[in-house]
Amino acid sequence: MAMERYQMQPLISKNDNNIVLFLRVFIAVLVISGLCYFSLPFLSKKILGLSNSIGVRGEFYSFASKLSQAATYNSSHYPFMGYSTDLLGFAHLMFALLFVGPILDPDKNEYVVRFGLIVCLLLVPTVLVAGWVREIPMIWIIINCFFGIFGFLLLYKVFKMIKANQKMRKELEAKSQKTINPEIRVA
Repeated sequence: MAMERYQMQPLISKNDNNIVLFLRVFIAVLVISGLCYFSLPFLSKKILGLSNSIGVRGEFYSFASKLSQAATYNSSHYPFMGYSTDLLGFAHLMFALLFVGPILDPDKNEYVVRFGLIVCLLLVPTVLVAGWVREIPMIWIIINCFFGIFGFLLLYKVFKMIKANQKMRKELEAKSQKTINPEIRVA
C-alpha cells in the first residue's frame, strides 16, 4: 500500500529525529569509553572499589584487582605504557567525531553508518580471539562483545531509517514532478 504525501512528511521528520537521537547515544558511549582510557589507573581503582563495595567476588573481582595493580604499577614505574591507552582513547574520540556527519546529513553520510556497522560486527570476533589470547576473563569478554552488539543494533536501526527516508523522499520528489510539470502546449 503506497503512502500519501501527507503521511510521508511526518514519518520522515520522526525518522530524522530518531536518527539524531540514536547517533547521539552512540557518540556519547564512544566518548565516555574513550575518556575512560585516559584515566585507566584511576578508573581501575574505582571499578575495584565498586565491585568490593557491592560484594562482587570471583573471576570479575580477581581480574579487576589485577587490572588495578597493573595500571597503577605501570603508571608509576613505566608511564610511557599509558601512551597506548591514550592513543586508544583518542581513537574512540575520533570515531565519535565521524558520526557527527550523519547527524548533520544522514543521506550524504550513510557510508559512515555502514562503516560503523562493519566495525561493530568485526569487534565481536576480535574481542573473542584477543580476549582468549590475552587471558581476559569471560565476563569481561562478554561485556566487551556487548558493546559491539549494542552498537550494531543501534546503527542498524539508524541505517534502516536512513534508507526509509531516502525512499520516501524519492517518492515525494517523483509525485511533485508529476504535479509541477504538466505538459505545456505551445500554440
